Amino acid sequence: MRTLLPLALLVCFSDFQAANADALTDVTWGVKAGGAPYVRFQADGRIVGNASCNRFWGSYKRSGTELEISRFATTRKYCGAARMTAERAFLSKLGQARRYETGAGSLRLTGQDGSLVLLLHRQP
Repeated sequence: MRTLLPLALLVCFSDFQAANADALTDVTWGVKAGGAPYVRFQADGRIVGNASCNRFWGSYKRSGTELEISRFATTRKYCGAARMTAERAFLSKLGQARRYETGAGSLRLTGQDGSLVLLLHRQP
């Protein structure tokens, strides 16, 4: 009986890890509830979202918790200097992400040095 309990715990823990790894995809992640900017990592390797004023799209690759995001294409609307500055900052930070963690309804994107780049929240 002693060997069954550790084995059962290992199976449950492995399932949790696999489910956690897939928590990134097909969820809309945003800076604030119900508004832009937001991003969605699709299971097919595409990334789409709204950077505040303009929509963007591109692709990404992941291996475990490592993340590589390609250059983005965006629509080209002008929405005033302040929004455009915020939009450029969001896209720049998103492009700096090299790792991710999910948990408690949040997505933490960290840079090459492990510092927090963006903290996003699951959108309804």
